Amino acid sequence: MPPTPHPPPPPPNEHSRLTKNVEETRNSHSQSRYFANAEQYMDVQWRAKIEPRIRDGDFSSTLDLACGHGRNAAKLLPMCKELWLVDVNDHCIEACRKRFVDAQTVAIHYHVNDGCSLSFIPDGRLTFVYSWDAMVHFDTLVVERYIHEFARVMAPGARGFIHHSNYGAAHPDSNWLDNPHWRSNTSRDDVARYMTAAGLEIVSQELMPWGHDADLDCLTRFRKPG
Repeated sequence: MPPTPHPPPPPPNEHSRLTKNVEETRNSHSQSRYFANAEQYMDVQWRAKIEPRIRDGDFSSTLDLACGHGRNAAKLLPMCKELWLVDVNDHCIEACRKRFVDAQTVAIHYHVNDGCSLSFIPDGRLTFVYSWDAMVHFDTLVVERYIHEFARVMAPGARGFIHHSNYGAAHPDSNWLDNPHWRSNTSRDDVARYMTAAGLEIVSQELMPWGHDADLDCLTRFRKPG
């Protein structure tokens, strides 16, 4: 299989936009109150929105991107042999270390990253890529770079599931902090285009409401050929 193409380096104005979004997302969830509040909805979201769409996956080596305080990881852990917990916030990774300190049967890798790359994961290592209620805030430039990283770290035949914004379909130039539920300028079509460019295949894309806002989000399932 040919090597995964990489997006070109962003021009200076876009580089500053990328850096700004990463820093804003890092700071916006710097308090634990958000994670405690989100935790109470996890069981319902898992049963209704997540598990039915991922149950056919191979979770042997799974990435939980933007893992927060571990509410998704707690669901993924029983299915994994190896779990990569990645977040741009060091306090999130520390919270996960404490939460899963007694995990004995799963190899857990903890990483604070730069907000747009996965350089610490070897090529072709992962069997599943997962992100829920996090990429909805990521600028298109950040999403594009992560998707190219997904293609690199996924093994042939590996699958993925990401929850991302569709607000950019109608508001591509908006500022995410001013948008409903802090949704970014990303759209379903953006993600499909980035997947194709990275050599990944779309399995399905489903528009989804969040709160009372119809079609605000999208659930994208994808795979790496092979």
